[in-house]
Amino acid sequence: MTPEDERLWNEVPAAPLHWDRLGVPISLREWAELLGDDTYRRIASDDIGGLWVSTVWIGISSSFEPYVFETAVFEPDGSIVEQDRYTTEAAARDGHAAIVARLTGQTVNSRPVLDRHTSG
Repeated sequence: MTPEDERLWNEVPAAPLHWDRLGVPISLREWAELLGDDTYRRIASDDIGGLWVSTVWIGISSSFEPYVFETAVFEPDGSIVEQDRYTTEAAARDGHAAIVARLTGQTVNSRPVLDRHTSG
């Protein structure tokens, strides 16, 4: 590995691309290690009527804010039918719960959960 490669692997750049679950910028090396840890990566998972709702830490974002958590709803064939990203683990857990509630017809905070694409 060249010195430049070593630096890119081990240092956090001035404009970070990788974050841990607490939102702290991390190096590419740290991100790769954490990404390989299923226990660290998995936030929540539910199977609902043939759909799989999965919320994970992805730890990478190229936007101005670190949207480093992702919830996806998968069809049985693996295709994604819905996807949302979040900046915090708490928001990711809330988003996951809202999607599960909507798909199961449950309520959150004593109110039915409306489809986020529905107005009014």
